[in-house]
Amino acid sequence: MKNTKLKTLVEGAIMIALATVLSLIKIYKLPWGGSITLLSMLPIAVFSLRHGVYKGLGVSFVYALIQLFQGIVGSFFQFHDEAR
Repeated sequence: MKNTKLKTLVEGAIMIALATVLSLIKIYKLPWGGSITLLSMLPIAVFSLRHGVYKGLGVSFVYALIQLFQGIVGSFFQFHDEAR
């Protein structure tokens, strides 16, 4: 198979995008912050099972950075909406 690294990279990006979309579907919002989401870690777990621990950890790290960025940006805009 040619371009297996490229296929792995693209599959990882698709799984990160799918996990990010699933993380936006909140089943239950907790009263002091946080929420329960609909299987948001399933695509990351499937990728890890298919491609191994090290690549799975890399995809998990990128997903964690995206979640961190979403939390910072979301709280920034929430804070500025309350100030009005």
